[in-house]
Amino acid sequence: MIKRRINVYNISLIILFLGVLIRFYYQFIDWSFNGDEINLGNNIILKSFNGLLYPLDSGQSAPPLFLWVEKLFLNVGKPFYSLRILTFISSILSLFLFNRIAKKNYSQALYLILIVIFAFNPFILYNSLTLKQYSLDLMMGLLAVNFFLKPRKLIQNYLFFTIWCFISNIGLLFSAAFVFYNVFSFYNIYDKKLIKTKLLQIAPFLSAPILYLFYFFWFMQQSGAKELKAYMVNYWSGSFIPINIGVLKWIAIQGKGIYLFFFSSYAIIGIPMLIIFLFGLLSIFYRIKKEKDSSFIKKIIFIYLIAIAMHLFLSAIKLYPFSDRIYLYMAPLILFVFAEGFQFIINNTLKKLKRKSSQIYTYLLPILLLITYITYLPFQDNHVLGLINYFNNNKSQQIFLTERSNSTISNWIEFTQYPISGQLVENTIVLDTINLDEINSKDLILSRQSHKFGHKEKSSEPEQILQYLISNKKIKTKYKIDGYTLYEVY
Repeated sequence: MIKRRINVYNISLIILFLGVLIRFYYQFIDWSFNGDEINLGNNIILKSFNGLLYPLDSGQSAPPLFLWVEKLFLNVGKPFYSLRILTFISSILSLFLFNRIAKKNYSQALYLILIVIFAFNPFILYNSLTLKQYSLDLMMGLLAVNFFLKPRKLIQNYLFFTIWCFISNIGLLFSAAFVFYNVFSFYNIYDKKLIKTKLLQIAPFLSAPILYLFYFFWFMQQSGAKELKAYMVNYWSGSFIPINIGVLKWIAIQGKGIYLFFFSSYAIIGIPMLIIFLFGLLSIFYRIKKEKDSSFIKKIIFIYLIAIAMHLFLSAIKLYPFSDRIYLYMAPLILFVFAEGFQFIINNTLKKLKRKSSQIYTYLLPILLLITYITYLPFQDNHVLGLINYFNNNKSQQIFLTERSNSTISNWIEFTQYPISGQLVENTIVLDTINLDEINSKDLILSRQSHKFGHKEKSSEPEQILQYLISNKKIKTKYKIDGYTLYEVY
């Protein structure tokens, strides 16, 4: 028994080390910046600390303290490295904070499954490294459930949640969640001393968002704020809950997104994981109904469920979208519910199996997950490096860039200081008008298109210049890399 524990501990250390290594690799070696990251990065570089408190340019928005901390990191080195340090650190801390909970609360085999998913799941990995506050959403949530479920000094609670609100919008959701958590854990409403104690416990969580709300109301009075809000509402329109029959379609879209992101696009893995997750939900609600379950994991799940309920409410009133990248903070909840379902099935369905057979199954799943993750880990959003490599490997074909695709690639090259001398590649031409005399059969045309799942424009139209060629069957899709489509001329 001791030997087995030592082996599992050693395996977990290897998994954690590889989790750190792969984050370092994708953050600083095989790195990529998408258009949003570049636009936000330019705001951080060009604006003063005071300027970052006002509406940003290029339709960008982020919490003020997140922008300030990123601004401080600019002094470390070149922007395309220094602006990645904060999210790298928060991604690593999230990995170890998640490991801390999983290790203490689950069997060794299930613990290994959970940390393999958290360490290598492509959605968690990529979105925790992007130049946005989503990585801090995840980290701060894990800090809260690791260290603030137990009673602490009131000033510690207040400072932590106040800072969280300024560094991540999810802090507002968790402040409300901790208020409800303390209210619902208050059973004896007739004990006056207990009432006073509970009110004191709730006060820091209730008051923590106030300073940020004052800032937000001030922010909305500034020049450009109303235009920014209108742009964001339009951009994220597919991510707000419709208050009509369309809510059913919206639920289906978001459910599919969560399924793809947290489980797998491969049905052979994704569907069993989804079934296990659903068993987890059923087992949790069944036990809540039957008995007062006060285990640490149930408390964490309760906190996250309240935060998500608040998120859905804000989505319904068009104040905060509920979609793709923003799902990231939900990762611990999804995985803990999955773990509850897995544990329920093992305890109730597979207990007739021999112990060794059950262990083989639980140790086999992490291996299968690793194999499936490895097959699509390298694909990153708006990976211009991938386009450049594709162009350089297809020099026999003439490649036309639309003005929009040329602009976004040029911005990427300028921001990252990618070492390209002269033109992007020798065989590219900017296509500003349709001149069929210049375009030959087998030539390629690159279009800048959005392929983000869950957005209103999840599969956006190509630029106007290409729509004539598509409608008249002059071009066909040749190759897609997230954010771009390459067409081939017939």
